[in-house]
Amino acid sequence: MPPNVTARRASPSTPTGTLAERYDRGVGLRRKTPRKKHADLLGPTNRDPVAILARSDRTRVPELVPVRYERMLTSPFAFLRGAAAVMSEDLRHQPTAGISVQACGDCHLMNFGAFATPEENILFDINDFDETLPGVDFTVDLKRLAASVAVAALAAKFSDKRARATAAATVEAYRTRMRALAKLSPLEIWHSRIELWSEIKNIEDRALRRQLHAILTKAGKRLEQDDNFPHLVTGRQARIVDKPPLIYHFTRKRDARHRVNAERMFASYQKRLTPGRFARSVYSRAGTAPLCSFRSKKRQNRCSNASGPNSMAIPAGASSKVSISCRRRATSSWDGRKTRRQVDISMYAN
Repeated sequence: MPPNVTARRASPSTPTGTLAERYDRGVGLRRKTPRKKHADLLGPTNRDPVAILARSDRTRVPELVPVRYERMLTSPFAFLRGAAAVMSEDLRHQPTAGISVQACGDCHLMNFGAFATPEENILFDINDFDETLPGVDFTVDLKRLAASVAVAALAAKFSDKRARATAAATVEAYRTRMRALAKLSPLEIWHSRIELWSEIKNIEDRALRRQLHAILTKAGKRLEQDDNFPHLVTGRQARIVDKPPLIYHFTRKRDARHRVNAERMFASYQKRLTPGRFARSVYSRAGTAPLCSFRSKKRQNRCSNASGPNSMAIPAGASSKVSISCRRRATSSWDGRKTRRQVDISMYAN
């Protein structure tokens, strides 16, 4: 969420228990806040969107503020993308379901995209987490997504009725996906993914299906060529291409002007890293890593069933118990001649 303007935090929720117990807990929350309550737009009607946007400008690079507003003026959808602070202020007054999550924070339609994996599969997922925020009710992300879908549909010359139906279908798809994921373990959820080729086959509109098929076929390996991503120039040393005022290298003069202390900034980031939940994949051409699971109370340990490149140290900052689970999966190597073993290691610091 933009600085100084945050959606209302939800009360902490703990998704523990069996599926039936979690379902019953959800039913209880639904009774407290029925779905029809979310149709009411609460809060002041005289709020000043320009003033809300101006407050967020205080922490932005001054030279880029005009660029930001110029982009927002191109269309209603572009304004919605840039006016997250305004929508956040509105959502702060709305009913919540009572289930807090690590929210995307800016879950509009254009923050979803395609990714090419090392195996050359094309996946679909959220591609922007720079506004992510913990302890936010899940409805905040869902409402922003549904609103962006409706605005995008109207921009595409859909009728009001069709735009409303598209937004409703988005919410229904979210609900269906969550119901399916609720039956899986955390590790299964971590490895779940949406493959675009498979999803395209389920599209009923034949023209749209052909169009998307052609786009993916043409895209191929060029998905990483994102205009928003800095380009590199080759030479004696790879270097990011300057594209002022959007992309440029800091100098001491610029650092002083913008009050940016790079060392302090990275030190602050490192200080905030915690040994929370994360996962890694380790590859090995030789040997195997059998299925293993253990707990360790030590700050440093290694998987006793793995050796060489398959072994992995637990971070020194991991206090209390750490669970590591490994599973073996054989995949084709890049040259197509040898077999590679992939070990998926998930760690949970309690």
